[in-house]
Amino acid sequence: MSNSKSTRRSLIASGLSLAVSCALLLGSTFAWFTDSVTSGNNRIVAGNLDINLQYTTDGTTWADVETDTNLFKEGALWEPGYMEVAYLKVENLGSLALKYQLNMNATDTVISTSVTGEELRLSDYLEFAVVDLTAADGAITPYDRAGAEAALESATSYALNAGYSVENIMYPATAADAEYPAEKYIALIVYMPETVGNEANHASDAAAPEISLGINLIATQTPYETDGFGDAQYDAAAWEEVSTAEGLEQAISEGKTASLTEDITVNVIPQSPSGETNIVLNGNTLTSTSTGSLVVEGGETLNISGGELVVADTMPDPSKSAIQAVAGSTVTLTNVDYSTKGTGIFAQGQDATVEVVNSTITAPIFAIGTNAGSADNHNVNIRIINSYLEASYGDGCTSATVLMNVPGSLYIENSTIVGERNAVVVRGGTATIKDSVLSRPYTIEGDSEDAYMGSDWASGNGMPFATLLLGNRASNAYQYPTVCTVENTRITADADGAKTVYLYGNATEELGVTFNYDSATVIQPADPEVKPVIYGGGYVTVNGRVQQ
Repeated sequence: MSNSKSTRRSLIASGLSLAVSCALLLGSTFAWFTDSVTSGNNRIVAGNLDINLQYTTDGTTWADVETDTNLFKEGALWEPGYMEVAYLKVENLGSLALKYQLNMNATDTVISTSVTGEELRLSDYLEFAVVDLTAADGAITPYDRAGAEAALESATSYALNAGYSVENIMYPATAADAEYPAEKYIALIVYMPETVGNEANHASDAAAPEISLGINLIATQTPYETDGFGDAQYDAAAWEEVSTAEGLEQAISEGKTASLTEDITVNVIPQSPSGETNIVLNGNTLTSTSTGSLVVEGGETLNISGGELVVADTMPDPSKSAIQAVAGSTVTLTNVDYSTKGTGIFAQGQDATVEVVNSTITAPIFAIGTNAGSADNHNVNIRIINSYLEASYGDGCTSATVLMNVPGSLYIENSTIVGERNAVVVRGGTATIKDSVLSRPYTIEGDSEDAYMGSDWASGNGMPFATLLLGNRASNAYQYPTVCTVENTRITADADGAKTVYLYGNATEELGVTFNYDSATVIQPADPEVKPVIYGGGYVTVNGRVQQ
């Protein structure tokens, strides 16, 4: 391309996300511990699963990857032909054989408009490759430009917006061999192809597109360990590879962890009679065609990891939950791209827990929701970490992507939440939002930005428009306090008249709104006529000051 400057973009380098998910493979002969005990003169040590990820900039000095580790240059100008390389080492530090997935994901934190008037996502124009490296005494030789280009020629490239997942087996150091080493060295090459043209050039009156990159490492045990009779696969019964719906149902019914080797379609996702359901997707797609709710109840747990999940791809009522965690039960998604035509995950009742880690959820109205219809629905726990949640575009005025409208706990970290009416609603309970992006990028169609500004709020999504909506305006419902703390987070609203943060408290201090945000937080409506934080009324305290 002759005019490379016209396609330059800034890539916002995010902290590299590290998540180690040690799924417990529950069976009749199986238990895991990470401690040790002594018996007389014989020391008995329990097996443990322990994986580590390190990086280097010089090829010899290695450091652990933390959640705030930056592997890419901040403020770099990405143009056709620009590339960066990150060098990583994966280590099995435990005593058990493991199977790990290293995944690349991207979140468009700012979606722009191109010079041709089309939606512009930077992730659409970047590619990457993962290259195995040879190490000598723990040292590698970093690439120069020519070396990186040569490596790309022999490697498989992937579109950044398509994601990536590879699976590797690592034996513990005491049993490692050439095929299954205890450590592995790789180069991650991210680049903008030279063929990219003005389709990636943003309009002069639009914000520059920005992106957040994440790398996720997820490990689960794989059969290897020997028992006293020398059987090298004694724990294989706890893990089974499946390629059909019948095989999945059989493995789960026997209390095993099911590991998919093919895409599988079922009516209803099976649950284990042991109370612990573990499904490893291995980059495959699990589809459930049921239009009813998959209910996890009775203190049971559903863990799904490492691939694509489609639940209720048709749903008569888009507000109906596709997956539901009931009191005492847990639903966990780790490294999952999950889409549904219903509410993504519904949390209901004391200690009902929803955990979404290194994942995406796309749903029509609510990605994660609660319901205040009964006090039995209260006291839920919701955690969203290193993830992207979006309510798919409908009319610009319908969805509330994360709805917390009961007492309980909501925790969001290093995630992007995109919504139409609201990105996040906290109508009750305690919420913490850190290192994240909350966005309303759409123009409203068929409704007014001032809806519910002069009247009591209704139920569901019958509330004002705001990227972050806190509190309550109703005299006979939702009578509980709201506390929200925001740290190092960007809250935006991109349409004319759109509000970013709107607060309305119940009439008394103990039932009002407490909102605290730090100096690193940016609250930025696109319309300069709109205040960043709007106090509607009621009892509201912001950063320690009562608002009048």
